[in-house]
Amino acid sequence: MKSGAINCSERFAIDLVSAYTNWLGGSDIDDNMLASLTPRSLALMGSKGVTDKERQKVFEAVGNGERMTEAAVRSLVKGSKKKASKSSQKSESEKIKSLKEKIETYKKVINNLQDENKKLSKLLSNREKIESLV
Repeated sequence: MKSGAINCSERFAIDLVSAYTNWLGGSDIDDNMLASLTPRSLALMGSKGVTDKERQKVFEAVGNGERMTEAAVRSLVKGSKKKASKSSQKSESEKIKSLKEKIETYKKVINNLQDENKKLSKLLSNREKIESLV
């Protein structure tokens, strides 16, 4: 790759090799289906946990003429992150309650640190008094 003998980027080649070794080498997919997918998308389709059923969704979309970007492939094989975050959103009162609990926790931490600081200051003061006597 670094010699320039093959006219593609190193990332491009890595993605193609990954796709081939993880799933493409053992499949019988038509070339026309693969032509509209990027090497990154092909590698993504071979990533851990992606099933043949999920790959089939991508090929159905390609067959229907949809433009398959890496994001579209990721959405089909991994699911959309936006959907997951929307379903786990908290209501305003839950957010406020959570923040108030965090504030109380941090107040306790601050108080503990202030107490520890006072103890250490006393120890240092006592040490300085002892050293001045010696």
